[in-house]
Amino acid sequence: YFPARYKLALCLKESGNSAAARQELEKLQKDHPKSPVRARVEALLKELS
Repeated sequence: YFPARYKLALCLKESGNSAAARQELEKLQKDHPKSPVRARVEALLKELS
């Protein structure tokens, strides 16, 4: 679930839909607070802001 959602956010970002990408990433942060990939999610969120 997590890898698929992360990949979706990356694809949305690449296609120019940054609002939807940010929404997916924020949902991942909320749903998986202790994920080992959380640093990647936070870095991508910083890129989008």
